[in-house]
Amino acid sequence: MAKPQLLYYATDKDLFDALVSARQQFGEAALLNLARTRGIYYSEQEDRVTLADNVSLLTFGFHEVSAIQAEFERSGRGEKTASFRMKTALTLDEIKAITGEYIKAAVSDGERLSSHLIGESGFALDVKYNELDLSRTSLRQVQKKEAHIEVKVVGDETVVTFPSNVKAESIARAITKRVNAVRSSVVDIEEIDFSGFSGPKAKTEFFYRLVTTLPDFKMVDVTNIKVDSSRDGGSPPSGGFDELGEASDDQNGEDSSDQERIAQEMLGIVRAVALHGKSLLSSREYQSLQRRGFFISKIQWSAKRLSSPFQVVEFDASFTDPLVGTGFRYAVRGWSTQKNGEYTKGFNVIPDDEKQLLMQLLEQRGMSLYKELRSEMLASSASANVPTVAADTPDEGGGVANEEV
Repeated sequence: MAKPQLLYYATDKDLFDALVSARQQFGEAALLNLARTRGIYYSEQEDRVTLADNVSLLTFGFHEVSAIQAEFERSGRGEKTASFRMKTALTLDEIKAITGEYIKAAVSDGERLSSHLIGESGFALDVKYNELDLSRTSLRQVQKKEAHIEVKVVGDETVVTFPSNVKAESIARAITKRVNAVRSSVVDIEEIDFSGFSGPKAKTEFFYRLVTTLPDFKMVDVTNIKVDSSRDGGSPPSGGFDELGEASDDQNGEDSSDQERIAQEMLGIVRAVALHGKSLLSSREYQSLQRRGFFISKIQWSAKRLSSPFQVVEFDASFTDPLVGTGFRYAVRGWSTQKNGEYTKGFNVIPDDEKQLLMQLLEQRGMSLYKELRSEMLASSASANVPTVAADTPDEGGGVANEEV
């Protein structure tokens, strides 16, 4: 008996939901162009929802629907990168064997994979898979995804880099488990994790040092910052705010709802003003937030290369879980190059080989700073736990008293 063929067709509601749910891909101009390709012209003054409604009523064949779906898939290719390190230097033969075993297992599960060497000490996996998200509208529930995962030996460690999403991370962790099987022992994993730090200050210090001490770069400007509160829900302590954002004992008769409104307004102002610029930690507004338990969880900045050809590069770094301080991820968004002595406006796409080097620089500097902060924390804890030394001194009555030194 022949296997029944599954058929799917998109209704006008499916098309409308898809078009109206993605302003970035299908703004007014894109919707007008979709209609124009059918010989239909709408007024440029028409609002976007009406345009989406009108366009969705047109006839769409398989290729037209596929083109719409492809726009959503294309928009998701700018994912940030995450990484962790295995505290061992794998040989190239071990990397090949481990990734080869994973490929065999994954192919049997229906995934499409390919692999290739990276230099003399690395290996890469390219995985194509379908991502299912039933919370989205019908045409966006299944999207084709690609994950590029690299396993590369750096010194006496093995660095694993992967796109910052659930699927790619699961593949990276699966590779780690196979390393344990090959070595017949548990290989230690090291990754940026601030869950063991007390207080939020270390997270802000981490981003500040990353921005200001990136090797061969000088910070130009900070274009975007997100701050989070170390308290549950991000709510500040009770009390009002004075004009500098300090806690005030006098609530001026305002109820809790007014207090929440003022807190949200204050946070919006600080995000827009106080956390934009070069003097992040020295601004009075940010110092106020820091005392109240706020910390930087995402930062986007531009920096000028200190060697020829002196490009201005735009970087991005953040935590997936800001409150805990885990899931460090990073990206190189683009660069501005010089033409006739003047920098181009905006940021252009960076060639893949150059982008890889910049990504490695971010990963290495991030891990180095994390180790520095961890060492400083341990040293501070050790000094705080040093017992007090007591010396015997005579008291006024001729006896002996303990004097703390």
